[in-house]
Amino acid sequence: MDNFGDMFKRFSKTYQKGSIIFVVTDDSRVEAREIVPGILIDQKLEVVEGLRAGETVVIRGQTLLEDQAKVRIIDEVPGLEEADSIL
Repeated sequence: MDNFGDMFKRFSKTYQKGSIIFVVTDDSRVEAREIVPGILIDQKLEVVEGLRAGETVVIRGQTLLEDQAKVRIIDEVPGLEEADSIL
């Protein structure tokens, strides 16, 4: 299995000001967000700012996206259960 830090680098875009992820909104568009990563424990990365529990993050094809692009979800990976939280 990949190191989560390496996986994070693959699903985020890095710009001069920081790491950007794409979050899918209720109207099937993406919102580009700068995030602040925290600590990495047991292959789980804390996100200190920029992401809320339950939001859907694009993990494939994000390099082709721009803010507010229309998307169609073709596959989903379940998020962490609260019991798996590093907090």
